[in-house]
Amino acid sequence: MKRRGLTTCLAGLCVSMLAFATAGCESFSDYCEAKMDCEGGNDADIEACELDLEYDSDQASLYGCEDYFDSLAECLDERAQCDSDPDNPVYTTNDCEPEQLDLSSCIAD
Repeated sequence: MKRRGLTTCLAGLCVSMLAFATAGCESFSDYCEAKMDCEGGNDADIEACELDLEYDSDQASLYGCEDYFDSLAECLDERAQCDSDPDNPVYTTNDCEPEQLDLSSCIAD
Protein backbone atom coordinates (compact mmCIF):
# COMPACT_ATOMS: atom_id res chain seq x y z
CA MET A 1 0.00 0.00 0.00
CA LYS A 2 1.30 3.43 -0.90
CA ARG A 3 1.99 6.01 1.70
CA ARG A 4 -0.77 8.62 1.66
CA GLY A 5 1.09 11.45 3.41
CA LEU A 6 1.76 13.50 0.31
CA THR A 7 -1.77 12.99 -0.98
CA THR A 8 -3.18 14.16 2.32
CA CYS A 9 -0.74 17.04 2.30
CA LEU A 10 -1.94 18.06 -1.16
CA ALA A 11 -5.56 17.88 -0.15
CA GLY A 12 -4.79 20.25 2.70
CA LEU A 13 -3.09 22.70 0.37
CA CYS A 14 0.26 21.96 1.79
CA VAL A 15 1.15 22.72 -1.79
CA SER A 16 2.20 26.14 -0.69
CA MET A 17 5.20 24.17 0.48
CA LEU A 18 4.96 21.38 -2.00
CA ALA A 19 6.26 22.28 -5.31
CA PHE A 20 8.08 25.01 -6.74
CA ALA A 21 11.03 24.85 -8.92
CA THR A 22 11.50 24.80 -12.57
CA ALA A 23 12.01 21.34 -14.01
CA GLY A 24 15.45 20.06 -13.14
CA CYS A 25 16.11 22.72 -10.52
CA GLU A 26 17.80 21.42 -7.40
CA SER A 27 17.06 24.38 -5.16
CA PHE A 28 13.76 25.67 -3.89
CA SER A 29 15.25 28.75 -2.23
CA ASP A 30 13.69 31.37 -4.53
CA TYR A 31 10.18 30.04 -3.93
CA CYS A 32 10.70 29.65 -0.19
CA GLU A 33 12.19 33.12 0.17
CA ALA A 34 9.26 34.68 -1.74
CA LYS A 35 6.78 32.67 0.34
CA MET A 36 8.39 33.75 3.62
CA ASP A 37 8.69 37.38 2.46
CA CYS A 38 4.95 37.29 1.87
CA GLU A 39 3.98 35.42 5.02
CA GLY A 40 6.53 36.94 7.38
CA GLY A 41 8.84 33.95 7.86
CA ASN A 42 12.47 33.92 8.96
CA ASP A 43 15.60 32.02 7.90
CA ALA A 44 14.54 28.91 9.84
CA ASP A 45 11.17 28.97 8.06
CA ILE A 46 12.91 29.24 4.68
CA GLU A 47 15.12 26.27 5.52
CA ALA A 48 12.11 24.22 6.69
CA CYS A 49 10.26 25.10 3.48
CA GLU A 50 13.21 23.96 1.37
CA LEU A 51 13.48 20.68 3.26
CA ASP A 52 9.74 20.03 2.87
CA LEU A 53 9.95 20.66 -0.87
CA GLU A 54 12.95 18.39 -1.26
CA TYR A 55 11.09 15.65 0.61
CA ASP A 56 7.98 16.13 -1.55
CA SER A 57 10.08 16.03 -4.71
CA ASP A 58 11.67 12.78 -3.53
CA GLN A 59 8.24 11.30 -2.75
CA ALA A 60 6.94 12.20 -6.21
CA SER A 61 10.02 10.55 -7.69
CA LEU A 62 9.52 7.37 -5.65
CA TYR A 63 6.02 7.00 -7.10
CA GLY A 64 7.09 7.78 -10.67
CA CYS A 65 5.28 11.12 -10.60
CA GLU A 66 8.19 13.40 -11.47
CA ASP A 67 6.46 14.81 -14.55
CA TYR A 68 3.43 15.81 -12.48
CA PHE A 69 5.65 17.37 -9.86
CA ASP A 70 7.54 19.29 -12.55
CA SER A 71 4.29 20.51 -14.11
CA LEU A 72 3.09 21.76 -10.75
CA ALA A 73 6.45 23.37 -10.08
CA GLU A 74 6.37 25.19 -13.41
CA CYS A 75 2.84 26.41 -12.73
CA LEU A 76 3.81 27.73 -9.31
CA ASP A 77 6.89 29.36 -10.78
CA GLU A 78 4.65 31.31 -13.14
CA ARG A 79 1.51 31.89 -11.05
CA ALA A 80 2.12 31.80 -7.29
CA GLN A 81 1.60 35.21 -5.77
CA CYS A 82 1.31 36.98 -2.47
CA ASP A 83 -2.19 37.74 -1.27
CA SER A 84 -1.20 40.46 1.14
CA ASP A 85 -4.26 40.53 3.35
CA PRO A 86 -2.99 42.49 6.37
CA ASP A 87 -4.60 40.01 8.77
CA ASN A 88 -3.51 36.84 6.98
CA PRO A 89 -0.94 37.19 4.20
CA VAL A 90 -0.55 33.98 2.25
CA TYR A 91 1.38 32.86 -0.81
CA THR A 92 -1.45 31.61 -3.00
CA THR A 93 -1.28 28.69 -5.40
CA ASN A 94 -4.94 28.38 -6.37
CA ASP A 95 -4.31 28.83 -10.11
CA CYS A 96 -2.41 25.53 -10.06
CA GLU A 97 -5.22 23.35 -8.73
CA PRO A 98 -5.39 21.11 -11.86
CA GLU A 99 -1.67 20.35 -11.54
CA GLN A 100 -2.09 19.72 -7.82
CA LEU A 101 -4.90 17.26 -8.49
CA ASP A 102 -2.91 15.47 -11.20
CA LEU A 103 0.03 14.98 -8.84
CA SER A 104 -2.24 13.86 -6.02
CA SER A 105 -3.95 11.33 -8.31
CA CYS A 106 -0.63 9.99 -9.54
CA ILE A 107 0.64 9.40 -6.02
CA ALA A 108 -2.64 7.82 -4.90
CA ASP A 109 -2.64 5.31 -7.78
